[in-house]
Amino acid sequence: MANPELAAENEHQVRQYLDQMQALSWREKSYQAIHAMLVTGEPTAAKVAQLYNISERSLSRYLKKEETNFRSLLQDKRKELAHYYLGQSELSVTQLADKLGYTCLSNFTRAFHLWYGVSPSEYRAQRLSSSTTDNGKDTG
Repeated sequence: MANPELAAENEHQVRQYLDQMQALSWREKSYQAIHAMLVTGEPTAAKVAQLYNISERSLSRYLKKEETNFRSLLQDKRKELAHYYLGQSELSVTQLADKLGYTCLSNFTRAFHLWYGVSPSEYRAQRLSSSTTDNGKDTG
């Protein structure tokens, strides 16, 4: 009872997806993998390379050709997610540090201060303050 039309459509969809994945740069592929891995644990270059069935050395070479490296991508993703979660969630700073793969709160706080010039708690307070100020403005 196989449906040849459905099978052909599925085959087409899979090929499109694979073509899109191959069109992504190694920077984009690695960035997506880092994001996904942060949910389940600490992303490493070895794990990302394994995901794409290449050696860690090859991944490093590909990223170097794109003028980046794994460590920079990991820091960029952590910075992006820290910004998001401090403004959009009720996670404590300690929970956020853990979620982003930091082994201790002080390491996260130090990195965050380098990125934004304030502590995570101060940053959250500033964002909350500016959002309540924006909500209270008369726009009309």
